[in-house]
Amino acid sequence: MDARKIFDDEMKEKGCVSVFKEPNEWGRHWNGGDYGCKVMFKLLENGRVLLTYSTTSEFDYCPVWGSFQRCEDCSDYDNDNDECLSPPDVRSYEEAAEIYAAMMES
Repeated sequence: MDARKIFDDEMKEKGCVSVFKEPNEWGRHWNGGDYGCKVMFKLLENGRVLLTYSTTSEFDYCPVWGSFQRCEDCSDYDNDNDECLSPPDVRSYEEAAEIYAAMMES
């Protein structure tokens, strides 16, 4: 099935869809350098799409930027108030659909 159709159908039915890229070798998925990654696409009321990121790795990982880093080491983190100040990764519907399709095809 066409990736764009899957994206459109899931967004219409559930308001969200995700892509999980499995690691090549499951025995290395925690701390062996071969991690699975997931991107969740959530439709917002304004028609834009929120992207959040996760991984199978046990290491610190940023769900906003999709990168391996500790929150406390990020320039967008307020250590005094213990909170993330990074703006969420919100994309246009079209851009999110393109990202989804590219991930599904890779």
